[in-house]
Amino acid sequence: MVRHVCRLLRYSVITVAVLVLIGMGMSAGFVGVLVDQAFRELPEPQSLSASSLVQDVQFLDRKRSPLARYRVGDAHRIVVPYAEFPRHLVDAVVASEDARFWQHEGLDPRGIGRAVQATVVNGARQGGSTIPQQLLKLTMLGGRPGLLRKVEEAMLVRRFDALLGKEGMLELYLNAVFLGHGNTGVESAARDLFGVSASALTLAESALLIGMIPAPNHTSPFCDAGRARERQRIVLRRMVATGVLDATQATEAERLDVRVRLASDDEDIGVTASAASVATSSVATAPGMALTTTMDLPLQRAATLALREHLERYAHRRGEHRGPRFVIPIAALDMWREQLTALRTTVHSWSAPPPLVYDLRSLSDRRSPDALCTAGGTILRKATPKGQASGIVFAHAADGAHVDLGDFTGVLAPPSYAWTKQQITAVVPIGAVVDVVLPDTLPERGGTIPVMLVPRPKVEGAVVAIDPRSGAVRAAVGGYEYTRGDFHRVLRGARPIGSTAKPFVYAAAFAAGTTTPLTPMQDVPLTFIDPWSGDVWEPKNWYVGFHGDMLAYEALARSVNTVAVQVLLGTTAARTAAFVTAFHPVQQLPAVPSIALGTFAWTPLELAGAYLPLARGGTTVPIRWLDAVTRSGETSVVPQEASRPLLAPQFAATLDWMLRQGVRLPDGTGHQLDALGLTIRAKTGTTNDARDAWTVAYTPELLVVAWVGYDVPASLTYGSRQESSTTLAVPIVHAVFHAAKDLGNLGLMPTAEPVLEQSSLTSFAAHGAPRTFTDALREKEEG
Repeated sequence: MVRHVCRLLRYSVITVAVLVLIGMGMSAGFVGVLVDQAFRELPEPQSLSASSLVQDVQFLDRKRSPLARYRVGDAHRIVVPYAEFPRHLVDAVVASEDARFWQHEGLDPRGIGRAVQATVVNGARQGGSTIPQQLLKLTMLGGRPGLLRKVEEAMLVRRFDALLGKEGMLELYLNAVFLGHGNTGVESAARDLFGVSASALTLAESALLIGMIPAPNHTSPFCDAGRARERQRIVLRRMVATGVLDATQATEAERLDVRVRLASDDEDIGVTASAASVATSSVATAPGMALTTTMDLPLQRAATLALREHLERYAHRRGEHRGPRFVIPIAALDMWREQLTALRTTVHSWSAPPPLVYDLRSLSDRRSPDALCTAGGTILRKATPKGQASGIVFAHAADGAHVDLGDFTGVLAPPSYAWTKQQITAVVPIGAVVDVVLPDTLPERGGTIPVMLVPRPKVEGAVVAIDPRSGAVRAAVGGYEYTRGDFHRVLRGARPIGSTAKPFVYAAAFAAGTTTPLTPMQDVPLTFIDPWSGDVWEPKNWYVGFHGDMLAYEALARSVNTVAVQVLLGTTAARTAAFVTAFHPVQQLPAVPSIALGTFAWTPLELAGAYLPLARGGTTVPIRWLDAVTRSGETSVVPQEASRPLLAPQFAATLDWMLRQGVRLPDGTGHQLDALGLTIRAKTGTTNDARDAWTVAYTPELLVVAWVGYDVPASLTYGSRQESSTTLAVPIVHAVFHAAKDLGNLGLMPTAEPVLEQSSLTSFAAHGAPRTFTDALREKEEG
């Protein structure tokens, strides 16, 4: 009992000092009641450490390069250990926030005395909180009534300081402190403001960052450079006063340029969001989790650019354009431009970057122009020849539309947007935010430059690339401008797969013994009449007319529809449907002749999975997109599941050879891919009325699927002509393989031409007497 009374008396003395500090007069009786309440409600600090803080979910590629990070709650946070903080960052926070941090035990009597004197004697408000006190407010005591919190701080702070130790206290504080721009902790703030990890901060950057702690929203280096510089100077001077820095070093630091993060320093969100969304499709994320994906960031980037480029080309030749990103009201136009100019000027004042242009893709007209600075440097990028920029149309003139691009004024001359077949007032009205391509050469800074309008296609697409050896997804692009939470077409965009279904139809015929690659076939008109409804179906080829006699492998290489239907009928529709279903057991196919032409719908990922056995010699493996998951500092490796047989090896080898002919032969639908020299196998597919364009191509090391179409199905046309997979999807696949070959990190190597073995042919029940491949091929070439 005596011990309890002594403890209460000691806490009462401390509390009285706290109450004086905040200028509150209280009776001793009330103080005692308050202390007793605080004692009963006191939280326990034992479990609190930096690792307990809520962190972002992080996504890494297969080589642990950062892909994306998504915040949990109101702010970003990435926790890093004390050892990773540079010494000058630690010295800066101590000098600025708690100069006697290393000497006191949680409370600083001198600091309290100075605060009391400033408050009571001089009438000036001055904080006396130590770093441990601030930390309690940031973590355990946030949101509690101010007076009660002060009492609890006084009661907890010594034990808190002793439990964590000085370095542990600083580690927790530097990971918990709010630093504006939606960032908590110095690691997240350093990445967001300066584009570097906290471990790479310079002295000047550290002082600038720590200077933001008292009022981060008012001392942002993007929103108020003057205040930010003044706070930086104050921190540096306090470091000199505490003896951790000499005056010369402080002066030099004040003069140093400070790098700021720009949009051009980051990976495009369309690249990273697509990859991260695939990774989260099979695992529930939790705060602080780090997911090491199977993605290859360089290939993901290349696949994204390939899809965008070829969709833009299609939109350009079709004259298809969504229009501006948004249109700023005339009344707000001047304010938008003024605020953007102020932000650009501020960034130039911190350092001397090359000319800057705007990148406004993440903004909308709902954003208040006076808050543009909170976006920081992410709406600015370094201007590069032939690079892209965003701009605001502010005038129309005889030479075209004038666009505020930042350090340049762009001119959209009539030829640059004539392909839209629209008037200037419709395609680029005043206030329009548009994307443009910069010219081949740029002046140093300022001046007027010619620019070209970037198409914003209505058409969509998807790309997925998989390593057949392991089933690991190396790239997945969910759409033209995929951002987090969008409709991911790789995962969910089920569309009719067209002629990419034909290899499975032929495989069913091989298994039934009704066809071999060398079976003579005829490309002739076919007519089917439904005996119940009387409906007439006449399968057509993607080309005009019919080619007559050919061998089965040629029909597949040239994607002849009439022959594919004949192959199916020779096997029966029921047996073919059952056989194809084995490649995607989730969906039961109807036993109708049209399945030979891929009238059933699969997603790009499902189609890629169906082709895996063809690239693996008949076995398949589950598709995977996670290598490891890290929770609470512990990493669990995602095991590789075992392969299983799906297709007889001789059938897989035969189909592999046939799909190679679709690339090797000059009239093969995938012949464009042969120039890559990678012995690629491929199959194209174009659905009815050219509503979907597909291409699947593979080598032993990489399998790529590309789809192009409209979300609301419509014909893919160019003028009066219909497009096809050869003009739309094959070029995308070509670009992805070309990039993979250049990257050299996926092991792509030319392989020997596949051979059609005689043993495979004689194992099929061919029409008439079996013939060897050599004899049949010689007859074909001689005839």
